[in-house]
Amino acid sequence: CRSHGVEGGMNRLRVGWRLACLIQCLVLGAFGCPALADASPARPLPSAAAAKLGDSDASQYWDLTAEFETGHRIFARFQITNQGPGENNGTAIGHVVSPTGEIVQFRNGRLESGWTLSDDHLDLDIGKCHLDMHPPRYRLRINKKAVRVRLDFFPNAMQSIPRRVTGKRYRVDLLALGAPAKGSLRLNGGEEIALRGNASLTHTVATRAETEVALRRFELIAQRGPRPLYAVQFLDRNGGATTSWAAWLDARCDPAFEPTSFSSPQSPQGESVGAKPEASSLGNCIQVLGSSSEIEVAAQKRSQKDTYWVPQQYSMSTPADSPPGQALTASVRVAERLLKYEALDDLPGAIRWIARLSTRPRRVWSVARFDVTLPPSLDSEPTSIQSQGVAIVSYLNRVTNP
Repeated sequence: CRSHGVEGGMNRLRVGWRLACLIQCLVLGAFGCPALADASPARPLPSAAAAKLGDSDASQYWDLTAEFETGHRIFARFQITNQGPGENNGTAIGHVVSPTGEIVQFRNGRLESGWTLSDDHLDLDIGKCHLDMHPPRYRLRINKKAVRVRLDFFPNAMQSIPRRVTGKRYRVDLLALGAPAKGSLRLNGGEEIALRGNASLTHTVATRAETEVALRRFELIAQRGPRPLYAVQFLDRNGGATTSWAAWLDARCDPAFEPTSFSSPQSPQGESVGAKPEASSLGNCIQVLGSSSEIEVAAQKRSQKDTYWVPQQYSMSTPADSPPGQALTASVRVAERLLKYEALDDLPGAIRWIARLSTRPRRVWSVARFDVTLPPSLDSEPTSIQSQGVAIVSYLNRVTNP
């Protein structure tokens, strides 16, 4: 077994595997599994800035979910990864879903020397995909032939998730939740479409290859209603345990982020000269629901081969011992599918075969209908809210158990 022929074959397999990882990142960006929190953050107030990646398999990404009054949706991921040749490779991939169900994809991937990260780590320029996270206004710019996007939105959450929920290998920050968003969209050279709606943004840092630590992630985002809500559940790679967390946006924070703020006076350099929200006040906008919100998936029959299971119903509640004012209950039904994406389908046959030795990622976005009861304040009754949002299921590998 120690012959040169076998060793040479193993070396070629390792090189091929790392090349497959890189191509997967260029096509999609490695899938991740982020995280959850408790009533008082166990980490410092987060920053949207890119973290320094130390481990050879480390990666980080920013996930954007945006919905608009026109019925259009934008799902995008910007990623920095050490997987593949070299370090700090940059990828950007996304999809625009039209009201009719038409899907238009955009993507760019560059090695470390082929893309730009600003000195303060808040501005990513990857090919023709650009994400600027300088406060008080975030900017998404896509300049592809098939997709042209101009989108501005505000960071209105700034909530870091405790390590005991995410695990030691993850750092997960909720940066925006149902933030007012405004911009324009042009598809395939057609007419420009004015956009007005809501956007949510998370930042995840994985200090080692995610395929080694996680299998599945459920996310629920109700961002268009009067009380934006975010909930997430993870399935651990090793023990099969799940952890979950949920939070909602305090309505008292809404006026500071109205779309009219986009018209604030500009300096000669193009920067807003209006008042900038303090990071501490942004952190106070998020109301975390207990130390660990409980998310259950409705039981349903499924075959043994159904290893990429998309739940049709969720129920959510805070623990029975939650403090007064934090007792939330919710029922979420999943409706029509918006998008399914499998990164490895875009790889050449031989490379795809090698990549599948370690990962078979899949993501599914669906319409979700929320029926939520929020806790009462000191002088009010519980608030019942019906709204519509998005359910996102992310798999890094197949799962045999529900």
